[in-house]
Amino acid sequence: MVKLIHFYKGAERMFDFTAYMPTRLLLGKKSIDQFPQVVKSFGNKALLVTGKRSMKESGFTDRAIRKLSSVGIEVELFDEVQSNPTMKAVNEGGALARKASVDMVIGLGGGSALDSAKAIAVLAKYGGSIWDFIEGKEIDKPVLPIICLPSTAGTGSEVTKYAVISNEKARLKEGFASNFIFPAVAVLDPELMSTVPHSLTVKAGGDVLAHAIEAYLTKLANPYSDIVALESIRLCVKYLKKVAKNGKNLKNRTAMGWASSLAGIAISFVDVVIGHHVSEAVGALYRTHHGETAALLLPYAMEFNFEGTKERLTHIAEVMGVDIKGMSVDEAALKSIEAVRSLLKEIGIPEKLRDLGVGKKEIPEMLEILKKRVPDLKAGNHHEITIESIKQYIEMAL
Repeated sequence: MVKLIHFYKGAERMFDFTAYMPTRLLLGKKSIDQFPQVVKSFGNKALLVTGKRSMKESGFTDRAIRKLSSVGIEVELFDEVQSNPTMKAVNEGGALARKASVDMVIGLGGGSALDSAKAIAVLAKYGGSIWDFIEGKEIDKPVLPIICLPSTAGTGSEVTKYAVISNEKARLKEGFASNFIFPAVAVLDPELMSTVPHSLTVKAGGDVLAHAIEAYLTKLANPYSDIVALESIRLCVKYLKKVAKNGKNLKNRTAMGWASSLAGIAISFVDVVIGHHVSEAVGALYRTHHGETAALLLPYAMEFNFEGTKERLTHIAEVMGVDIKGMSVDEAALKSIEAVRSLLKEIGIPEKLRDLGVGKKEIPEMLEILKKRVPDLKAGNHHEITIESIKQYIEMAL
């Protein structure tokens, strides 16, 4: 086991930080049946936000409604969520929440359902279009209570202050953040996650690993984020291949669900590095799966930030089970990138953006999207951030 003291050596400045994590966690089998008792104090009418197929076909939509009804909570259903949550659908959901005068918003499904629920909770209080908030309108007061029931171990949205929405007309995929959109309750039920097919399990699991490693490598990292990020990495190393091989094993599903939440907590504290920012630009233009794209871009983000993160990369190598005894810092750091590439390849994540159909012709448009993110990229990445360096990063991954 890596000694935590190593992470703080010569970094006393790291002990000057703030952390806020208000989400109540319900973790374990049958927690989907228990959560209505926890949330009934929020009121007696809920908007259930989900998609049309997966949760309905597996019976979890009806199950959630029955359980909520059993404690006196009336449910309004909004099942228009798509694989990439759209501004149009979110605005419709917000209008429905206001019209129905709901007391809480419940997201059931993958990260898209959870992000949609957060955005709808904002609109239920404020009205208007969600894009106003993405463009900077301030959320300066509490929104409706948000409850998240994730069906995937991936985005960690059930514990984060972020939501990402697509504007299909403008070909943009952008997020917003606020301490007021932290979910009040997160329900991590492995039975719910066991319905996810292999391909989605792999893509979402890759996103967990990307969140955890990017949070550990950012310049904004602190002792709290380090602890949860490293534990998430450890769990991914131990359970990601297992859950990809056997998605019905509830122990493996529970472990990856916990890893996802830990990584989500880490990024809420300190954000991410270049991989996730570029993955959202790619997703906006090519509609690729976010988790798969972020996982693919992860080793390149590690290489991009190599010079400023060598020691941290050696810690990642150790957590991933690499014997670095006798190696130089550079050698051990490179081993961490090799280990990540090996794990991602083993579970079936493509190695190049071109494998997802991404070509050079879209690079100028990607850079236009990423221009507005330069301040965030500079805040987190150790590598110098310029439009040219972002371009070089994208070209590395092509």
